[in-house]
Amino acid sequence: MELKLKLSKNNVAPLGGLLIKGGTLRSWATAMQTLGLTPEQHTLFVLPDTTANSDWGCLIMVKKEELPNEIGAYDYCQLVDDLLFIPTYTDLFPEIIPGELGRALLNTTHLLHPEIGLVKLETPLNWADSLSVGAPQKKLIFPSPSPMAIPSRVRSFRIEALSPEELLNQLDQQIGSDEDLPEHRPLNMMEKAKLKLLQQFFSDDARGEDGERPAEKLDAIRKMFGGVDDDWLERLEKEYNDLEERNKKEVERLLDMLKKDPKKGLQYAIPLDDKGTGRGFSGGFGGFTLSKRWGNFSLGRQGGGGFGGGVDLGDDFYRIREQYMKTAEALIRNGDFREAAFVYLKLLKNYRLAAETLERGGLYTEAASIYLKHLDDKRMAAACYEKANNLMEAIDLYKELKMFEKAGDLYLQLDNKEAAFLHYEMVVENYLKNFQYLKAGLLVKDKLDDLPRGRDLFHQGWMENVDIYNCLNNYFNTFKEPEDFRLAMREIVKNENLNKNQNEVLVSTLRVEFSKREASVIPEIRNIAYVIISKQAKVNPQLIQSLRDFNPKDLELRRDLIIRKGGY
Repeated sequence: MELKLKLSKNNVAPLGGLLIKGGTLRSWATAMQTLGLTPEQHTLFVLPDTTANSDWGCLIMVKKEELPNEIGAYDYCQLVDDLLFIPTYTDLFPEIIPGELGRALLNTTHLLHPEIGLVKLETPLNWADSLSVGAPQKKLIFPSPSPMAIPSRVRSFRIEALSPEELLNQLDQQIGSDEDLPEHRPLNMMEKAKLKLLQQFFSDDARGEDGERPAEKLDAIRKMFGGVDDDWLERLEKEYNDLEERNKKEVERLLDMLKKDPKKGLQYAIPLDDKGTGRGFSGGFGGFTLSKRWGNFSLGRQGGGGFGGGVDLGDDFYRIREQYMKTAEALIRNGDFREAAFVYLKLLKNYRLAAETLERGGLYTEAASIYLKHLDDKRMAAACYEKANNLMEAIDLYKELKMFEKAGDLYLQLDNKEAAFLHYEMVVENYLKNFQYLKAGLLVKDKLDDLPRGRDLFHQGWMENVDIYNCLNNYFNTFKEPEDFRLAMREIVKNENLNKNQNEVLVSTLRVEFSKREASVIPEIRNIAYVIISKQAKVNPQLIQSLRDFNPKDLELRRDLIIRKGGY
């Protein structure tokens, strides 16, 4: 039975010991003293490393009730059936039935660890034989200032992100001054009549083809509204503009503000929905009244607070929506990505564009929050958390998505090799269930850094006739030394049960090796190819054409093959 470790959300067995990685006898003794453990009551086993004559660390057997609450940089381990120690938050695969573990381990205590494998715990450390105590020495002890440990190097760092709800409620940025719009008094009957008369002279429609105002109406205008002062015309034009501004529809005023001063205009903007209504304005149902609604640029809660009701905007809905889109595009061009995202999120209810805009502006954590809360797009949220260096948040999402290789990659960035390798093993296990030997071999070789095991997986894919060209090519690539490659090639060719397809692929792969290998192995590659081609000539005559690839300078052979192909 082959036991493996897999990740688990919870510990499956009671805690029964401590693992100390690295160190020496002296450091282990110091650790035990610091943790309140004694050699008389707690057994210590030295754990061998995978390299000969070296120690990985040690395991201290401690009863659950005696385990210290604070263990610093050390690790707890679980004790399964009082026989097998395993790291915390892992479980055994396959599942063990009662009594099976004892038979498998011969009722002897072992440790199973992803870095050092299965270790039999036979002989505990004898402290009396290992340590010698010299004569006591007198030392002067001087008090020192409070020490501050300065690390020699930063192994990893992480940024913890707030929850989406907390983050969206903290994205407050003032988008304009707090003063209200100038008083907007409706025109009375006299003012409306005056405006109508002034429009005949000052409006754009009143200008002639040459762009000039009608001179024949100048005297009439001066007699009706002018005066004796020299600037009467300028004063009257200003009065016309004021009346024209007061006469504008509220929607027109909003559109003008968005064009001239987008950030200020957004304070008075109304949210739109797909039914052609604006929502979030005071006054209940009825006509649109221009009033300040947003005091800040919050992407979370609504900035104005306490609004309700709605209004049918009719055709103005489409004009407002078009201007919102233009305003957002203008804000993006100016680098105001947060404000543009506000338009998409709060006013247009286009959550995808809001998230993409924040991501484009480098506001990755905020973008991730919108992807999660409004779009339930965990893959994009994880990618944004990764860009923001919120690695643990990204890891949690990748685990939910079962993207364990990505989770392993991020664990490596956090310098947590043990967790990374456990996740990589989960990926390898899934690949093998689906007979994806090439992918499994590449991951084992490149990320688990286990070349022999990766090589075996490539060979298994070749033998089981699965993606055989890539498996065989990668298998040969694992042999860098000429003699190692020569032995591997001979071992492949020894198999007498290769089918027609495997023989074709073998010749194609040897052709690649022939073009790149050292001169010392070229003759043997050619001879082996000759043997294969000669044996397969009857069942696969097309394979004969491959002879010229192993004799590129033999023009006579090339001529013979051309003639044979032509049927002469």
